[in-house]
Amino acid sequence: AMGLRLTGQARASLDRCVLEMHRRGAVRVEDSASLEMQDCQVRRNGGHGVFVADRATATLSRVTLDDNQGCGVCLQTSRYASVIDNFLINNGEDGLFATGSARVKVELNTCTRNERNGLAFSGEIEGELAENVCSQNGWSGIQAGDRARLRAQQNTCRFITRHGMM
Repeated sequence: AMGLRLTGQARASLDRCVLEMHRRGAVRVEDSASLEMQDCQVRRNGGHGVFVADRATATLSRVTLDDNQGCGVCLQTSRYASVIDNFLINNGEDGLFATGSARVKVELNTCTRNERNGLAFSGEIEGELAENVCSQNGWSGIQAGDRARLRAQQNTCRFITRHGMM
């Protein structure tokens, strides 16, 4: 089962929570729903830790996304996501994967020991990346596709298997 699913125009604010060991992922936000999450632990879930799709929005701050089978955070949205000051570690895919035409703000995150990339962006994603630290990820620290429009400032990538930033 899934930990939390928001659909329609649902709104949720999670503070100081633990979402652990959900077979189909911890949180799914879709349609025009909105999620605010802070000071939470999202760990050891099947699927993605937090999955945001459709026209949904999400704001994550001070969340630890650890040891999820999929991505720590997967954004497949056409609106907005803010991912600031989080730990994205030991996930089975990317620490954060964002695709589509979303606008994102990704700052001050630590992305370590994810199977693929620390931070990955594809599609016509647009936004800002600042002061993220990506280390010891399986592929790249930060990977962006050729249609991504990102402004990157003061990011650090170290101890990366393939590429620091690609």
